[in-house]
Amino acid sequence: MDDLTFRKRIYANPHDNAQDIIDACNDDKAKAKFKCEMKQFDAKLNNALNIKVPDNFAERILLSQSMAPQRVANKRTKVYLALAASILFCVGVVSTRMGLGNSFDTVGEYALAHNEAEIIHVHDDNNYTLQQINTKLSGYGAEFINDYPQVSFAGTCYFARIKSLHMVIQGDKYPVTVFLIPKESGLEETKHFSDQNYNGESITVNNNQLLIITHKDDPNKNWSKELSKSIKWKTV
Repeated sequence: MDDLTFRKRIYANPHDNAQDIIDACNDDKAKAKFKCEMKQFDAKLNNALNIKVPDNFAERILLSQSMAPQRVANKRTKVYLALAASILFCVGVVSTRMGLGNSFDTVGEYALAHNEAEIIHVHDDNNYTLQQINTKLSGYGAEFINDYPQVSFAGTCYFARIKSLHMVIQGDKYPVTVFLIPKESGLEETKHFSDQNYNGESITVNNNQLLIITHKDDPNKNWSKELSKSIKWKTV
């Protein structure tokens, strides 16, 4: 068997054990070595492609899709996020056609997933004035009063496709994520929720829910009380 034909056969199937392939390897050590190398490469390629899919992967992809408008509008979005968004879009289309839907049943589950998807904002360092923050809060019938925390990020997000407010507050040791959402999200309300890294609490005020997510190692366990004292709500 000539070298070109042999290589074409092995490129197409490194595990080709037809008699003429076996004879060619027995007659030519170079061909035998080439086949062995291609089998090793094929094994490495299969191992690289055999990746375990994380839990809730499809839901996280769809969640990222729903927040795409916010990411495009955010001037601080990194270049690699734009690339990731393109990949997520393609995979999301496939997931949608396969009938994969949103399996988040409670506000707490969605909040934790949203927090993870937008974790980049905990590193933002914006210097907002009290007036700027209160302009954002006013749409939800709220405002910070005199003793208000340091807000490093505040922007619109889409929580279960409902326009909401996403804020990051700088604590002494860990940042705190706060979502202010209308109660029309359609998700079951949960007073307390958590995962392996974060604790969350939901406070219902007027027609809104204030979701507070803190790191499990945060020494400050009174964020909900402190925020409740710092925010003034309009009477409905």
